[in-house]
Amino acid sequence: MTTRIAGRTYATASDLGFSLVSEDGESIDTVQIHGEGSGYGASALLLPWGLLMSDSCSVARSKLGSPIRTGGGDRNPLTGQAIRDWDLFGAGNYRCHLEYLPANAGISLLSINPASN
Repeated sequence: MTTRIAGRTYATASDLGFSLVSEDGESIDTVQIHGEGSGYGASALLLPWGLLMSDSCSVARSKLGSPIRTGGGDRNPLTGQAIRDWDLFGAGNYRCHLEYLPANAGISLLSINPASN
């Protein structure tokens, strides 16, 4: 299924647990792997850098090092929903953004894109 949200095109394979994101509608800029409670099936993709969707924040940090940025914990001003805790890592020539499940019970979303984006 393909969806356009906020100027981005999302090609989603929900039964396989991932989405491909394009800024220009022609090339893939980001790969998103969805975890538990996301409404997606179990991911058919292997995670990079030895990550597992069951990894807690501390385990992910032990595998990827110190994050470049962290966030979450406040409320989305548009929806009022809690923003999940997240980390952004530099990993080689890529950026890896992880969002964590409540109570640090694993990774809910892993997004990877080239560091130049």
